[in-house]
Amino acid sequence: MEEKKERKKIVPVLLFILMLILVIVGGTYAVFFYGKSGETRNVISTRAISCTFNEGPLISIKSAFPISDEVGKKLSAGAIDGYDQGYYDATLNCECKGTKEDNCRGAYEIYALNTSTGTQIDERYIKVYITDGEGTERALSGVTTFRSLADSSANSNGKLIYRQSFTNSFSQRIRLRFWLSKDYPVSEESLTFKAKLGVKVSE
Repeated sequence: MEEKKERKKIVPVLLFILMLILVIVGGTYAVFFYGKSGETRNVISTRAISCTFNEGPLISIKSAFPISDEVGKKLSAGAIDGYDQGYYDATLNCECKGTKEDNCRGAYEIYALNTSTGTQIDERYIKVYITDGEGTERALSGVTTFRSLADSSANSNGKLIYRQSFTNSFSQRIRLRFWLSKDYPVSEESLTFKAKLGVKVSE
């Protein structure tokens, strides 16, 4: 009988301790998601060119702490706790239609949309670094913040990731790294940031 009473006393205490741990741990981290889960293949076609835009797997930064730009620029999968994916790859492949290359001229723009809902991380604390993702990576832009990215001309709500003109068939790969700025003020709030990529090809 006394053993049953002791068990009844222990269960509420354990539940309280568990809840306390969850509140402390959940309240001091930021959660950050970018992109879509799984592989996504989008087909884009104009009069003179046919394109596919292949998006890689979801970037997710869970229970992540702020890091320096030097560390962020070298992020790789599983290299640092909370930065499981490390970077996000996307490739735009475009092939000119017909035999007249002169008719295949235009420009393309890859942009990002902030799709966060609820209480989100301020865009000024989301650091962004873009490279070509090939072997010895070549930087396509310097480190900046999501807020400081130029506005997209393809989408009024988007931020420009990469823009280039073309005169023939091409393949463009980009690699994006995102991390929390070292200036990010860690607090007891549980905040999130979500975004997705889009692309526009025009003649």
